[in-house]
Amino acid sequence: MKKIFLLILAVSYVIISCSSDEQTPLDADPKEFFIKANQSSLKVEDASFTTRFVFQSPKENFTTDVKVQMLRDPSVKTGFLVKFLTEQGAGLYDGQKYYFKSDSEKIVYISGEGIEPDKMITQNWLINPMTMIMLNEDYTEQIKARTDELFIISDATFSKYKTDVVESLTNSAERGKIKIRTYFDRETNLPVKEVKTQTKDTETIIQTFEILDLEINKGLSRDIFKLQTPADFVEEIVTPNSRPKSPMEGQPASDFTLKDLDGKNVTLSQLKGNIVILDFWGTWCHWCVKAMPKLQNVHEKYKGKNVIVLGISCNEREGADPKKFLKDNNITYNSLVLGEQVASQYGVTGFPTLYVISKDGTILTSMSGYSDNMDTDLINLINENL
Repeated sequence: MKKIFLLILAVSYVIISCSSDEQTPLDADPKEFFIKANQSSLKVEDASFTTRFVFQSPKENFTTDVKVQMLRDPSVKTGFLVKFLTEQGAGLYDGQKYYFKSDSEKIVYISGEGIEPDKMITQNWLINPMTMIMLNEDYTEQIKARTDELFIISDATFSKYKTDVVESLTNSAERGKIKIRTYFDRETNLPVKEVKTQTKDTETIIQTFEILDLEINKGLSRDIFKLQTPADFVEEIVTPNSRPKSPMEGQPASDFTLKDLDGKNVTLSQLKGNIVILDFWGTWCHWCVKAMPKLQNVHEKYKGKNVIVLGISCNEREGADPKKFLKDNNITYNSLVLGEQVASQYGVTGFPTLYVISKDGTILTSMSGYSDNMDTDLINLINENL
């Protein structure tokens, strides 16, 4: 499917330092592991690895492996070039354009006018393992200022790595208990595994990121960050007006109930008879915030005309206040909170993601990321289906 083109990457952070077989004292400062990791990641010039993502929830379980190669390049917006390989095909960001070679379709999708290729690698689950490998900024002061609870748990062997394990713990009424265990490789100081466990009420979601077969600073050639179109493939330019079709298009929208900003329950199926725009967003997401005025335009244009713009806040940091955030940004359409499970239900992998649902409750389309034309695209789609 063309939507594979929107598999957005991002960068990760890797580390280089001293090795030790001695057990780390449990009274050491756990922040030092993150500081050393940060410093070492700034020294990584190139990296090759396989990243494994395991997602476990009461409603869904899956595992996927992606092979990744990265090359530091300060001249491009992201600070690096990236090439990756999935079961569906190969993706590439060469600093100028984003490409995806779909093996099943025999098509090479290429970012065209109106698509900012660097933004194609700033969302999606891949941002987590990649920022475990290569960083472009020194976050030492931010690490020192962390206020979450940190503990050194133990040493452990993972894959080929001897690691030290640090656990962070936060607990809030809104998001429940979040426990993150990070495994730092003693030879490189790199975080090679992260396990995030979120428990709220009776539901638990576990996300595991693993770095396998890691090689760093092996002198990767810039030439490998080029994608040749095979003779039996065709090239297709992707623009905002040629958004890839969603695999869920035409399917009934999954029902759900969430609380809104005032604590009232909102059930999707009760909104039938309206065109509904679901906006999966977060106060932490720059491109979500940039998209809000576009969605506000749509909200104001169709107010009282059977069109509902409905935000769904996800993955908020402890202390975040979505209600105040929207008010401060003059956003008046309603938003739901604690939407992580619904985001998983809808296969959301990056933010913002929009789903447009017809009056009869079927999915018209989905859109990932930000576009300067997104309000125009939405208005055209609404007018065709209102």
